[in-house]
Amino acid sequence: MSSFVLPFVLRATQKFVKADAMREAISLALVSGRNVILYGPGGHAKSEMIDSVLAAITSCVSHTQMCGEGMDEAKLYGGIDLAAVNSVSDPQIRYRTANSFLNWDIVVFEELFDAAVSALKSMKDTMTSGSFRNGEEVVPMRTKIMICATNKEPHEVAELGASAQALVERFPLQLRVAWDSYTAADYLELLTQVGNFNGNGGAVTIEFAEILKLQEKAKKVVVPDQVQRVLSELIASTVAGGAVVSPRTAIYAVELIRAAAAINGRETAEKQDILAVKYLPGLETIAAKIADEIKAADLRAQAQVRLSEIEDEIAEMQRSLSSLESPIKCNQIAKRSRELRDELGKLAVPDGLTERRNGLRDTVEKLSAEAIEKSLSCTH
Repeated sequence: MSSFVLPFVLRATQKFVKADAMREAISLALVSGRNVILYGPGGHAKSEMIDSVLAAITSCVSHTQMCGEGMDEAKLYGGIDLAAVNSVSDPQIRYRTANSFLNWDIVVFEELFDAAVSALKSMKDTMTSGSFRNGEEVVPMRTKIMICATNKEPHEVAELGASAQALVERFPLQLRVAWDSYTAADYLELLTQVGNFNGNGGAVTIEFAEILKLQEKAKKVVVPDQVQRVLSELIASTVAGGAVVSPRTAIYAVELIRAAAAINGRETAEKQDILAVKYLPGLETIAAKIADEIKAADLRAQAQVRLSEIEDEIAEMQRSLSSLESPIKCNQIAKRSRELRDELGKLAVPDGLTERRNGLRDTVEKLSAEAIEKSLSCTH
């Protein structure tokens, strides 16, 4: 099954354990150009992981914005322009936007939702319009990707009010970062990895221009009708189960499917690429369904291949038996037929292939008996 991790992301984060989901979420964000939130309890290396990825991207203006209770609109946009405020002829409240996230290619917001509600509302408006508006002042936002790392859970953000909730929706990719378990084996895996990592794996970097090229390739990925139909049916089933999936989220899903295909170097999306939508709130269960279907399809394909191989071998033995006069070779066919009978008896196949498998088992049983009978006749 495909992974949705960019090679440079994998290399840059090799020292981290239990981080495959973070690698995928960040890779999909980079290639789709969509914002991502990494949330969950502290101490799980969210910030360190992001820093390691950004350090591997060259020719990129990136910055980490530390947010907190003191983060208001003025600080968010670079601080007050005192010269404009103190102007004798035309005093105005202006911000030093040149020093703000508006001019960064990639921005990381640490604990964004600790900022003042006024700052969150202003940021939501800026992200919606694509520019910061302050009276007659209009400053375009050149930011390509935003990454938010926070310890707050979604329900905690929702309690902050409509503005915070609306801002969350501007970060379509969301991942809760936590371990599945915290056993001695889990901690041993961590300590072993840290102890063995020496940082000499060879740094791999990528220019930001290459990431932008990947984004353009992703936009051109063809999503076949079959993939669109499967996705539509799964979304409808999810909605029928009580989930809320907006049309905008459905569009995001297609974008992630394209990004997943592009990461794997494909120009046409496949059904397995639908797994990427698990990072969209409300569509997590879709990925599980698709994963089960893909696993079943893989098992079906493997079973079909093996059954075809057995059919070919049976046909060859039947042809050989018709012209054999050696009892030894007849016994060899009888022995091999019994081996295939036993294998078929243990071979797990989906319901659609049960009759075919059972028919082959009957065939080799019969072939074994015929080979033994011919062996006996050859000795007389």
